[in-house]
Amino acid sequence: MAASHFKVTVQTLRRFILGQQGLWPGRRWQGKAGTAQAIRAMGAVQIDPLLVIARNHDLILHSRVVDYQPDHLNELLYQERLFFDYGGILQIYPMEELPYWKIHMQRHMNEAWWHAFMETNQSLVDTVRAEIKARGPLGHRDLKSTTRVENYRARKDTGLAMYYLWRVGELMTAGRRGFDRLYDFAEHIAPEKYLKPMSETDAEAFFIRKALHMDGLPRFSEWRRGFAYFARRTVSSAEMKERVSALIATGDVTAVEIEGMKDLHYTFTRN
Repeated sequence: MAASHFKVTVQTLRRFILGQQGLWPGRRWQGKAGTAQAIRAMGAVQIDPLLVIARNHDLILHSRVVDYQPDHLNELLYQERLFFDYGGILQIYPMEELPYWKIHMQRHMNEAWWHAFMETNQSLVDTVRAEIKARGPLGHRDLKSTTRVENYRARKDTGLAMYYLWRVGELMTAGRRGFDRLYDFAEHIAPEKYLKPMSETDAEAFFIRKALHMDGLPRFSEWRRGFAYFARRTVSSAEMKERVSALIATGDVTAVEIEGMKDLHYTFTRN
């Protein structure tokens, strides 16, 4: 798969990954503009609702951005709409990526669990749509429900319907009340130019690069898992080898041997 590669030390590997993540040699971004630069450089920032010292995303950004304030992120997300949050592993992504993520979102509709949910809850989903259309952005606490559900994502059937519409891309996060998400239709949130999905081919070409970027310097198996998650489908080893070989052949990607490690790692030849 890799006809040639170069060799680096473990120390170089560590510095490369820390540098790409904005942690070495030190904080190189500043303020709200720097917050946006940091998210783009990392590829995403994971949101976590738990609050011990501070929330996960604020700790991540504070460690990379001089003078970071949580309001910077809220403004970028919910006022300027330069980023959006999404996913089972909840992450913040640049808004310009939304056309690619539309393919990931659409693939939820064909998954067995969600397909069964829609077959038995069409009227419930229609009710949620009607309420948001009539009342504007709503959270799960704003809708009455008499049916409780045993689900990690929601305690009420209306909340689960909201979550479904969010996962398939019909709704997006309009803002937050405390840490509760407020949902609204995507066309009310994202700029119009980002609402049209990319082709599946273009989306998958984007996602294989996205996975490589976010993993830093991954092994083949790690890169494959990341790509499969983003593409929202099974990716065989044979398919991944073919895709990686093509990227190496075009000079976009190179294999890297880490001193003392058996497996090759991969990175972009140029950014």
